[in-house]
Amino acid sequence: MSETLKLNNTTGSKVVIAGKDFVLDKTASTTAGDKKLVFKYSVQAGDSIAATDFDIDNPTSDITLNNITDVAGNAPVFTADRVVLTKLEYIEKTGSGNNPFEGIDVGNVSVPTLADIDGDGDLDLVVGEGNGTLKYYQNTGTTSSPAYEVKTGGSNPFNGIDVGNAASPILVDIDGDGDLDLVVGEKNGTLKYYQNTGTTSSPAYEAKTGDDNPFNGIDVGYYSTPTLADIDGDGDLDLVMGEAYGTLKYYQNTGTTSNPAYEAKTGDDNPFNGIDVGYYSTPTLADIDGDGDLDLVVGEIYGTLKYYQNTGTTSNPAYEAKTGDSNPFNGIDVGEFFAPTLADIDGDGDLDLVVGKNDGTLKYYYNQQPSSVDGQAPTLTTQASVILEETSDLVLDFSENIKAGTGSILIKNSSDVTVATINIASDTNKFSIANDKLTIDVSALGLTNNKLTVGSYYLEMNSGAITDMSGNDALGIAKDTNQWAFKTTVLTTDIVWAGADDNYINNNEKDATTLSGKATGIGTLTITKIEFFEGSNTVGTAITSGLPAVAADGTWALAHSAMPSELADGKTYTAVVTLSNGTNSAISTSTAVTYDTINPIPITTNPWTLSDIPAGQSAFKAERCYQPNTDNERDAKLNNTTGSKVVIAGKDFVLDKTASTTAGDKKLVFKYSVQAGDSIAATDFDIDNPTSDITLNNITDVAGNAPVFTADRVVLTKLSILKKQVRGNNPFEGIDVGE
Repeated sequence: MSETLKLNNTTGSKVVIAGKDFVLDKTASTTAGDKKLVFKYSVQAGDSIAATDFDIDNPTSDITLNNITDVAGNAPVFTADRVVLTKLEYIEKTGSGNNPFEGIDVGNVSVPTLADIDGDGDLDLVVGEGNGTLKYYQNTGTTSSPAYEVKTGGSNPFNGIDVGNAASPILVDIDGDGDLDLVVGEKNGTLKYYQNTGTTSSPAYEAKTGDDNPFNGIDVGYYSTPTLADIDGDGDLDLVMGEAYGTLKYYQNTGTTSNPAYEAKTGDDNPFNGIDVGYYSTPTLADIDGDGDLDLVVGEIYGTLKYYQNTGTTSNPAYEAKTGDSNPFNGIDVGEFFAPTLADIDGDGDLDLVVGKNDGTLKYYYNQQPSSVDGQAPTLTTQASVILEETSDLVLDFSENIKAGTGSILIKNSSDVTVATINIASDTNKFSIANDKLTIDVSALGLTNNKLTVGSYYLEMNSGAITDMSGNDALGIAKDTNQWAFKTTVLTTDIVWAGADDNYINNNEKDATTLSGKATGIGTLTITKIEFFEGSNTVGTAITSGLPAVAADGTWALAHSAMPSELADGKTYTAVVTLSNGTNSAISTSTAVTYDTINPIPITTNPWTLSDIPAGQSAFKAERCYQPNTDNERDAKLNNTTGSKVVIAGKDFVLDKTASTTAGDKKLVFKYSVQAGDSIAATDFDIDNPTSDITLNNITDVAGNAPVFTADRVVLTKLSILKKQVRGNNPFEGIDVGE
């Protein structure tokens, strides 16, 4: 009402709608505010009230207000011939009896459009899907009670059309011949055009490319979602395009109704300039507020609808965002991705809403005025793909306040095995209800260690286990229907010593070593402490400040400069990281890593050893031992040793990898095939320049340290006697250098 009201003895005050008495609720009216009146009616089995019934044509007979006045004692009067409820609301219809699109599923990313494909006067359904094809559902019902039957093969006029990915269709008369042509958006941001070369009742679609495609050259980048309407009031169809980054592109038709030409408009020439819904905008245009011009509705990636009212004119539109109660689509949320289309589904003359979803199904919302009649079942507003910790409560959000009904809730794992049962009537310690939230206490379910171990789970709930405050049953929850699924994870992190090779840090790696990892868990993850241990002994001081941040993907890294300076050669360490999500903490320990930062060197007190030349051969070998000059000796690693050699008297003694392996893990064996006329003196085995005379390729200790030579010479201190094996082939015959 226009002013504050006084409610005295209001007995008999009512509003009659469709022959039913909505009686004044004095208490609710007082609570609602001093200018509002609330009327209630208890719904009976078999009741049916249409949205149009709430248009009150005769206030004098249909509205009775007893002892209701303003503060001065003036009684309300109705100056118009009707009292019309003008606020628009879209109500979801579910179930096969209420939703004509129930059961339709194109696989993924459904984008619907409705038009009379077969020329019989009712609306048929065409749905684009994620894989780029079009599904056709013929309306075999009526204009007010549609029934959709899938048509395939030759019965589907869109059979064979495939735009690659993310088909987004719209049906309009592009060439002005009176039938419906097809325009399809797709993943790569362009538009495909298929001209109807058939008739209004038997369409045939032929792809047009190049200059025959009026949309040729249009490219919005990614995920084009077109809609066509007369934006500038000149009688032809202009183009509005959604795209991956949430804005709207406008292409004005500067041609005609039969020969369109589309010109991009930007800045102030684009009436949609500045509109940005975030990601994946999917626009549609219709007269939402009944003022005769085109308003804008845009779907977006998070499953809601944005509404922009045209506050301009039919030829010079201006779009103003409406939110909250001013947005008739406020509260609608399909979870992820929203592709809306508006059409009169129930034949009552207003625009209903059909929505494509990421999972390939369709939701239906019929256009209705709000009323005090509550026949709407509560629905889940949070559903699949929730990630929780093993001990987290399960919180189900509903569309309205709820209460316990009768039945049970089951928690099942990915193998469909029931892991917990909640009887709504008797297991009241296992759950709680507060307003529109149902909370299941995992710790009260009697599970091992009071947790749902890491894995995938889903809920099953019978219809009626939960109701709204008026007693309307919430829909049942099943594995594949009205799903509520979740995964559990554990708070932890892996730990990697960056630079470590086979759990060793060598000399080349020691100054670049970092500690890093990837954390998992829910909530905001932070590292609260990092410690280093040698066995059970702490190394240095625990790091509690200047700690690395955990990135959005869970990765973190501790710089080398922040690691303890006490980390020393020959020691084996572990790192321990404490991770927190603000509620819980977890400790993770790395594998052990050994610091070996000293290079192996030749053993200076041991001699070269020259082997006897085997009978019948003309080759001898030289053998040399290496050690890392530390108490913690490491075995040698021989990788691709090609080119490894010792040069003695200009002759290449080549590394024999097999013989070296056989000789022992701290020895290297080099071989040279003696040639006729060769002469090598004992003194030649004094290697004056190890850098040039010794080549060791890919030979390291197990930590990766390469051998080095710390003296300026490698001296042969003892030479065994070279025995002649075959006269003429042993050029060293007679040489005896003694001991």
